[in-house]
Amino acid sequence: MAMGVTGSIRQRGVNSWELRVYRGTDPTTGHRRWATRTVRGGRTEAQRELVDLARVANVAPVVGARTTMTELLDRWYGVSYVNWAPTTARSVRSIIDQQLVPGIGEVLVRELTAVTIDELYSRLRVSGRTDGKALSVGSVRRVHAVLHRAL
Repeated sequence: MAMGVTGSIRQRGVNSWELRVYRGTDPTTGHRRWATRTVRGGRTEAQRELVDLARVANVAPVVGARTTMTELLDRWYGVSYVNWAPTTARSVRSIIDQQLVPGIGEVLVRELTAVTIDELYSRLRVSGRTDGKALSVGSVRRVHAVLHRAL
């Protein structure tokens, strides 16, 4: 396992592994937070996935009460894009820069609500393109996928 990775691997079945990484304590509730993932394949593949999970999961502890969505999205992108194809990285960066940052970038992470997200999606369906026209349903789904992964 790579240096500095804190987590565990537990065999769940034949070629099935549960990965678990500690993400710190929730500042509001005081509860411990864990990132988990199930991986199918060999133990070596599970260990590689644990390294990736730990790298991405450890973005959250640096997100504090005054962190904006722009900061969260930039931090998440910075640790995630290295594993993506160049076209995926460009596409995700474009979604962040053109839809998410203008729409909810100044919102504090702790104040982001389902209503705020629904309002963003509604605005995108009406005038989300750079030329002011409506985004397609598929494009709004891609925006949602990026936001979901970042959170």
